[in-house]
Order: sequence, then C-alpha cells, then structure tokens
Amino acid sequence: MQLPEWFRLLGQNNYDVHRWPMAGFITACAAANSIMAWMQGRIYGRRIAETALQTDPVFILGHWRTGTTLLHELLSLDDRYATPTTYECFAPRHFLISRSVFTRILRMPTRRPMDNIEFGWTAPQEDEFALCTMGLPSPYRRIAFPNRPPRHFDYLNMETVPVHELARWKSCLMEFVKTLNYAKQKPLVLKSPPHTGRIKVLLEMFPNARFIHLSRNPYDFVPSTIHLWRALDYSNGLQKPNPQRDSMLEDYVFECFRRMYQGYYKCVDNIPAANIYEMRYDDLVHSPLAELNAAYDHLSLGDFASVRPQIEAAVNRNRNYKRNKHTISSDLSEAIAENCAFYMKRFGHADKAAEKEFAA
Repeated sequence: MQLPEWFRLLGQNNYDVHRWPMAGFITACAAANSIMAWMQGRIYGRRIAETALQTDPVFILGHWRTGTTLLHELLSLDDRYATPTTYECFAPRHFLISRSVFTRILRMPTRRPMDNIEFGWTAPQEDEFALCTMGLPSPYRRIAFPNRPPRHFDYLNMETVPVHELARWKSCLMEFVKTLNYAKQKPLVLKSPPHTGRIKVLLEMFPNARFIHLSRNPYDFVPSTIHLWRALDYSNGLQKPNPQRDSMLEDYVFECFRRMYQGYYKCVDNIPAANIYEMRYDDLVHSPLAELNAAYDHLSLGDFASVRPQIEAAVNRNRNYKRNKHTISSDLSEAIAENCAFYMKRFGHADKAAEKEFAA
C-alpha cells in the first residue's frame, strides 16, 4: 500500500497491532510505494490513459477453492492473452518502473501457505489484491486484523455500496486494467472470487466481457476455504489470531458465500449466452483438455489447438500434485447442507457428504 491507504487501514482498526516489526517494515515499504507511484504517474500516466483497451477482459468467477487458480494458470499459457502477475497485483501503481528491479532482489515464498502450490512474482494473481492495495474496501482486508469483526461484505455483490464509493471502485479497477493493457498489449484474463457477485458492475464497465464460472461440491470447498483463511491469518496478519475467534470463520465463510451468490444468481442471466461458460471443477480436473476446448469454442477465445500442447504439458507436470485432506465435522456438514442446497442443485453437485474426508 501507499502511505495514506496504509495509515487509513491502521486507523480503521485502532492500531490494534501485535506484530510491530511487520508493521514497521510495511510502513517503510508504503513510503517507497508512494514515491514510486508518483514517479510512474508522472512518466506513464498520460500514455496509459490514452491507450485503448485491446478488448474487454475474460473474467474467471467462482468461490474460493473451486479451481479458479488452476484455470487461471492454464489460460495464462495461451500467449494470445495476458494475466496480471503477483508483482503487478501487489504493486499496481508502480510495477512499470519497479518490476525489473524488485522481482530480482525481493524474495517470495516458493509455496502458498494454504495449499503448497508453487508461488512467485511471475505467477498469475488475483486482481482483488491490486484493488485492496490501491486502498479500496475489500473482504481481503480482514486478513490484516483477523481478531476484529470482518467488514466490507457489501463489496461482495456491490448492491448497497454508496454511489460515490462505487464510482471510486470502478475508477481503480479501470486504472489497473488500463495499466495492464498498456504494459501487455493483449486481451486480459482476470480472476478474483469476489468478482463472482459483481457481474452487474462488471457488465456496466465491460459490456462485451466474457465469463467462465467454476463450481465445486461445497463439501470440498467450504472446509478448504476455512483452512485458507486460517492459514492466511496466521501467516499474514498483523495480529496473532485469537483461537476463540477461529470458530467464527465458519460463519464468515457462509456469509461471504451467501452474498456472492446472491449477486451471481440475480445477474448471471444478464450476460449474453455466448459470453458465459459454466464449468465444474471435477470436469476440469478429470478432463482438462476437453473442458477447455469446450470453453474456447463456446466463448470464441480462439483456436484451442494452438495452445493445446502447452496446456497438456502443464497438466502432465502437475499430475502427481497431492491435495490437502480435511476432516469435516457433522455440524459443518449440516451447515453446508442448509446453506448450499440451492447451489448444489443449480450446478449439479451431490447434496450429501459421501466421505468423511474431503480434498482441498
């Protein structure tokens, strides 16, 4: 973050920091970010603003832990398209002038803390991190202060966001999209689970956007999402997570799910049929080439045969990847059945727990 956004985040949470060395380091980084953002604006601001978009983006939608990262990485192999990288999402306002230097000298974890997937500065990343870094309200901000009540649920479907805040959100997303467009000069593939409930707003900004939605059995993705937030809280939080609040993660996950899919169900029919493809995680994992070929055909993404060898090679490299296993309690199983019944019916997933353990 830049200094104004960083101090605003601290103030909104009453400076309730436990890990002060981390906060001190972030403050120094925020000062540097502010200077470099000013420099990039002076050098590139006008050129970025005057560069027309190649075309409206392709958006990957779906709840956390439903395979959106896998799909994003596979689509990134198609050199006709471009995806934002981790560094670009973490430094959205100065990556044009800083990327070549800082990606060489700053170390990153080689694996993600929640699932042991390979990680790095050049990996495809969620643009939600860019929006959060630019100072926009986001449900991801709860990671910084996991012991405080979560905020910004309204940004999961945008239905009650005040007009002036919505305008600012649109402006920041467009700024990031245009900066990526200037840098890459290719159509973009963007992926962020929170976009799942924002279809109405995304269509207002990008009326010709195309969408791929991924679904997965909630008995798999709900416990995996709980594990995701717990892992990020412990690794990235400015507070040491209070174990007594840990049990509230289940309520948080279901509230996010409800808000996101309230927006999705309400607005998905506004997307032209030729611009939306609904995909199941199990189909993507079991038959990735056939499923991607179908998506390419339906959405007119181009000749799939030209990228098939790269995707097939990636699938073969990852064939032995071991997914995490999570034991699910009977209470959580009942909560999934109650909260996710329509989702399971809508996307054709089994309405019961067939096994005691579920893959993450």
